[in-house]
Amino acid sequence: MWQLSRIIMISVMLIIVCSGCGRQKPKEVAMLPPQILPEPLKEKPIIPQYLYQNVHSRDPFMPLIVEGGQAVQDQKSRIPDVDITELILIGIVWDKKDTIALVRGPGGNTFILRYGILFFGDYPIRGVQGKILNQKLVFLTQLDKVVTIGLDASDTKVAIRGADIFPKQ
Repeated sequence: MWQLSRIIMISVMLIIVCSGCGRQKPKEVAMLPPQILPEPLKEKPIIPQYLYQNVHSRDPFMPLIVEGGQAVQDQKSRIPDVDITELILIGIVWDKKDTIALVRGPGGNTFILRYGILFFGDYPIRGVQGKILNQKLVFLTQLDKVVTIGLDASDTKVAIRGADIFPKQ
């Protein structure tokens, strides 16, 4: 009897061992879905927030000296002719030391009245002298012309050859 139980036990073990060694199904390889590549980002054009457009004077963002070591062409060769009767007062600025008036001429040229002299950039305009009278008026002379320029257009007065600047009351 012990032989019979031994045979049964060996048979069961063989069945277990053989069933484990049988054909195995190949393992399924996980397939990734096809990868969709993102479109390259389209760069938005860079729009400057401020565009410097003063064509009549030197751009302050451009270097004075180029890479070759030569100085950039001087602004002195581009000093415009000035007729003081065509100037418009833009504003007057003052501090503890000095008072400065900013005036604009035809073509958008800007000039500075300081120390009684009219300047274009760093260069004085020959033959033009002036004085800042108060917070709204500037007095300019050029040869036979005398002009009082005001912030308001109605304050501007022109006199030629010594005539009265202000009308008689």
